Formats: sequence, structure tokens, C-alpha cells
Amino acid sequence: MTDSSNLANLLALFAIIPLCAAGGSLLIPRFQLLPRLHTHSLAALLAGIVNLILALWLMARTVQGTNLVLHVGGHHGPFGIVLVADVFSALLLLLTAVIYLGTVPFAIDVLDQRDRMGFYPLSLFLLMGVNGTFLAGDLFNLYVFFEILVITSFVLVTLGGQRDQIRGGLRFVVLNLLGSMVFLGAVAVAYGTLGTLNFAHIAVLLRQPNLPAWLVPMMAGLLFVAFAGKSALFPLHFWLPCSYHTTHPVVNALFGGLLTKVGLYSLFRLFPLLFPEQLAAWQPAFLALAGASMVVGTLGGLSGDTLRRALSFQIVSHIGFIFAGLALAGTRNGVLAVGLAPAILYLAHHMVVKTAVLMAGGAVELELQTGRVVPGPDGGSGGLLAHRQWLAIWFFLTALSLAGIPPFSGFTGKLGLLLLMISMEQWLLLAVAVLSSFVTLYMIMRLWQGAFWGAPPPVRNTDGPAAAPTRLGPGFGMLTLTPIAVLVGCSLLMGVFGESAWSVANQAAATLTDVEAYIDSVALAGHLADASH
Repeated sequence: MTDSSNLANLLALFAIIPLCAAGGSLLIPRFQLLPRLHTHSLAALLAGIVNLILALWLMARTVQGTNLVLHVGGHHGPFGIVLVADVFSALLLLLTAVIYLGTVPFAIDVLDQRDRMGFYPLSLFLLMGVNGTFLAGDLFNLYVFFEILVITSFVLVTLGGQRDQIRGGLRFVVLNLLGSMVFLGAVAVAYGTLGTLNFAHIAVLLRQPNLPAWLVPMMAGLLFVAFAGKSALFPLHFWLPCSYHTTHPVVNALFGGLLTKVGLYSLFRLFPLLFPEQLAAWQPAFLALAGASMVVGTLGGLSGDTLRRALSFQIVSHIGFIFAGLALAGTRNGVLAVGLAPAILYLAHHMVVKTAVLMAGGAVELELQTGRVVPGPDGGSGGLLAHRQWLAIWFFLTALSLAGIPPFSGFTGKLGLLLLMISMEQWLLLAVAVLSSFVTLYMIMRLWQGAFWGAPPPVRNTDGPAAAPTRLGPGFGMLTLTPIAVLVGCSLLMGVFGESAWSVANQAAATLTDVEAYIDSVALAGHLADASH
């Protein structure tokens, strides 16, 4: 069922609210109504709360089988701007809202006054870009929201102005701009040959006979390269470990939960919709990339010389797990929802838990004023357990979920993926996934031991990109630990109520594989038929 009534106009608020909050936080201080610092943090907090309420409302609507479609300005496709919300996009919007609202108190606690001035408006622009990506119904607006993300992220990477942050930011922006150029090339090919950029219209036109033989492989290849780069999938992952660990811990946590997920979302949205045959034909190559991502991310995490560098490398490994689900879903008989469901569940788990573990890891670095906690000659024996017991507990619990230990959400999603590999008889990929999981558990326990075990060392000065810009303030107990605890609680709920989580994941997977329903939900059947002639 599709809802194109006035309620669909609320979809625009997912972009309007962060935009207005960011602009207001910059303009209101000029009138001296509130102190600038209070205005910035208050705007981010209020926008985050409203965004969460909207996301909860949207999730409640879509799980009932109602897709919301907004034709901006009343102009229908294929040339009008269309925003589309189904269960899959609503789920990611809800997780985004939870993650963003969780990082705001963390930022209030640990950012110094200078960095706070830039973080809150930029984070709101980032939120607008992420929300817009999950709602875009055409390639052009998807590209626009991607560019908002790239520009905002570059400034956030360099927040603080340290040399290593500038170096990491340059690598980040150069490699992401190259991906944007490839994406723009795909947009040009689509519009130049098909005359449209609307997802549903492209899906209809690609079914026509007498298309150039090179068109579908070229479009699929260009879009895959662009989105795989945004997702940090091997071998296009190298920008992530070069830049993430140099950022401020608040930025690192926000990026870890959100940034790579827009690329994964685009792959999950477009390949089942536009290129199901290519998903099946390229399955061996996709599975190889997924396995390589697991191996590279795991080995990179083991070799990471600082806590947040090791945790950032682990993102690449988990991207491999999620992408494996998409690759396994591609068959000659079409895209299987049963393959996408565990990947979607693991994606939801990773967004929540990775944010929590990076927040906990950032708190450790800020407290110790160093990231070198790996046991060895140059690190370890952080001794935080003596006076940061709650931080030790939450870090430990996020580690268990990240490694896939029950009853947390990591176990539910990972078990589904492993069972899928068994049913598909992908034994090599299964062995890589299981080994990667055990190594992840070993790595995260080693980091926990180095950070919390032993006698507390004397306070040290900075030692490179992982060094802390500031000590934790007196509000550490509430404003830092509470968001971590909430995210851990979300992971636990997804694990304990696994049946409900699976139900939502299956429903989201079904919306991705039902191409006809998507075209109908966009309410373009008549318009597309006319535009195709």
C-alpha cells in the first residue's frame, strides 16, 4: 500500500529540520539571544530529538505495509524529485536518529569550546545528507546528498586542525572525490542513454529489448565502484584506516556508525532493483571481495598500533560480512529476500554497536591521553579498571556484541549469515567468516586488557594521531556513559527479541526484492508508460 497524501510531506522534514537547525545555530548568536555555545548544542539536541520522533513515526507506518512517497512540488516522475520511504529506508533512518542523538551528549562532554563551535552545525549537515540518501528516489539527488556528505565529512575529519588530521582529511577527500567522479560518470551514462535518472523509470527501461549490450554492465560497474568506495569495501577501503583514527573521538564514533552505511544502502537499494542479473553473474567476484574485506579488516585490526586505528580497521571486516549477504542473495532465479534479511539485520547491529564501541574507545583515549593500549613494549597496562569500572563494563559488552557473542545482536545477524553460507555451500567464505569472528574477539579482548588491566600509569603527553585533544570533564559519568549504555541496550534488545528483529529484517528484504511493488509505490506506472514511448 502506498501513501501519497499530505502525511508524505513529512518526509521532507528529514532534510529540512537538520538544515534549519544548522542554519539557526549559526545565525541566532548574531542576535545575541543566547550564548553561541549553548545555541549550537541546543540546536543539535532539539533537532536530534525531533528527528528521532519522525523516524519512530515513519517506522511505525512502514512496518504496517505502507510506503510513503513524496512528489516534491507536486511534480511526478520521471523528471520530478521523488522521496520514497519503505521499511528498509525507515529502519536506517531510525538507527541514524538514535546514533546521532547518542553522539550529541558525548560531544557536549568531551569537545573543547573551539571544536564545539564547528561540530554541531557540521554534524547537522551530515545528518541531512544521510537522511536524504536514505530517501532519494533518483540518481541525481542521491549524488547531491552524497556530495553533502563528502564536503561535511572532510571538514569534520580536520576538526581540530592538527597535522595528522589534515593529512588524513586530504586522503579522505581525494579518494572520496574520485568515487564521486565515478558516480557522476554513471549518472551521465544513465541520462545520456535512457533519458532519465529516476530509479523506478530506469528499472522499467532496462527491461526493454534492443538496449546496447554494454549499457547494463557499464552502469552496474560504475555504480558498484562508486558505492563500494563509499562503503570501504576491499580494495577501495584504504581511505578509511588512513583517516578515521586521526579524527576526534566524537567524529570517529559518528562516522563509524553512519558514513560507510550510505554506500551499503545504495548497493542494497539499486542492485536488486536495477541489476539483479549482474548481481548473479558477478557473484563469484563479489564473494571474493567480501572475503578479502573480512581478511584485510581483521589483519589490519590486529596490526593496529592504537585503539581507534584497530577499531576503525575492523569496520572493513564487518563491511565484508554485510556485503556477503547481498552477494549471496543474487541467483539466476532472481534476488532472494532470504539472503538479504540476515545482511540487513547485521547492518543494523553494526551501526549501533560500532558507534558504541568507538565512543567507548574514544573515552579510553581521552582518559589515558594516548591510544597505545595494545599490550607490548610501547603500550598496555592502562589500569582504567581501578577508577572507570562502568566504562570497562560497557566497553566489554560492546566487544562481546561486536564479536557475535549471544545474547547480543551480533550473534543473531552473524548466525543468519553463517547459516546462509552453509545453505549456499560457500565453505571457503564460511571458514573465513568464522576465523575472522574469533580473531575479532581476540583482538577486542586484547584491547580491553591493555586499556583496563594493570596498574594506572602516569599521565602521558600526546603521542601522535591517537592522542587526546583534551581530558575528560567532570560530566563524564553521565554524558559519555549513558549514550554508550543506551546503544548497548539497543543491541541487547535486538538479540533478546530476535524474532521481532528478524521479522523487520525480512520485511525490509522483501521490499528490496519486490521490484513491481517499488514501481507501483512510487505511483509512476502511468507516467513511466508515457515517458517510455
